Amino acid sequence: MSKDSFLLGRRFFSPTRKTIQIFFFIILLTIPLLFQSAWAVQKTLIWDRNNESDIAGYKIYYGVASRAYTTSIDVGNVTTYTLDLDPAQIYFIAVTAYDTSTPKNESGYSNEVRWPCLDTVDFDVDKKTDIAIYRVGAGEWFINPSSGGSPYGVGFGGDPSDIPIPGDYDGDGKTDIAIYRNGSWFIMPSSTGIPYGVGFGGDPSDIPIPGDYDGDGKTDIAIYRSSNGGWYIVPSSGATPYGIGWGGDPSDIPIPGDYDGDGKTDIAIYRSSNGGWYIVPSSGATPYGIGWGGDPSDIPVPGDYDGDGKTDIAIYRSSNGGWYIVPSSGATPYGVGWGGDPSDIPVPGDYDGDGKTDIAIYRSSNGDWYIVPSSGATPYGVGWGGDPSDIPLATNPALYN
Repeated sequence: MSKDSFLLGRRFFSPTRKTIQIFFFIILLTIPLLFQSAWAVQKTLIWDRNNESDIAGYKIYYGVASRAYTTSIDVGNVTTYTLDLDPAQIYFIAVTAYDTSTPKNESGYSNEVRWPCLDTVDFDVDKKTDIAIYRVGAGEWFINPSSGGSPYGVGFGGDPSDIPIPGDYDGDGKTDIAIYRNGSWFIMPSSTGIPYGVGFGGDPSDIPIPGDYDGDGKTDIAIYRSSNGGWYIVPSSGATPYGIGWGGDPSDIPIPGDYDGDGKTDIAIYRSSNGGWYIVPSSGATPYGIGWGGDPSDIPVPGDYDGDGKTDIAIYRSSNGGWYIVPSSGATPYGVGWGGDPSDIPVPGDYDGDGKTDIAIYRSSNGDWYIVPSSGATPYGVGWGGDPSDIPLATNPALYN
């Protein structure tokens, strides 16, 4: 059993008669709940008590869509509460406060927490990774929805320098089509369909690394400048853009992920020259390093393979097709053989929607996807792609840049 405490953020909000300040912390306990068919985790919220004497209590609101809460719990006059959550589901959580008056005055919602921060390329909002490719030569996105909908294509891009950067930039739960072009971000939000552009980056060494760095449920614009090891981030919450130095070795590969399970993307690099993983937890915990990998053919493939809501350290060794995984839950590290063809590209994702990252490869020589469901279902293959310019869509553009 693991136990960690994380600061998620803060926001001032006003009820009818008073201003209340709430700070959110999260404690993550990973345990199996025997009465559920799948693994679940206990997510504990902790917030600071307001200093006004007439605060009567607090309410927790949560649901599966941003600001569309379906469940509320009056927890009384306490500042901590534990929820049992299914990691195969995405939750949005907020808290309000109310006073002793009749009728009660209740505050507005606090800042919203999204959990888990499991990256998927999910264009149809069924919480499963969709098989999809970006065809550089034509600027076309070809998407095969996991929900069973008709496959389709969308033209967006076409410049030879375009890098696909799918993400949920508008926070509606759907992956948006987006490309990075020499310092410009062009995004087509699924919520409106009206494309827009943002200038951020432009140095020849910049690598786009979108992620939810502020934990507001939206993908943030961010770049890693390999020439100086700088991370430059534009929070979608409207906070001031900022930079952090982390990396800089010529062999460093940016591998952002939610390694501490607090719902925010953490800054991290994989140093291929020595197989070191160097991670800066967004929770404020001490940065740390772990040695895992080091073979010249190793490719970092972080993901939540054990379904505990935290990104696991993992590498794909292209020289032998081996996947080597270190579960964040503390289970024994293990290896799985899957791939090995010189044209294989690792494309981990949650293809079966069980809240765990599945092992998968895209074989560029024939356009086939080969997937090992973590649910235990039979491994299978799907033909989707095959053009020499096809890029299989993954959550970390650094892996195919």
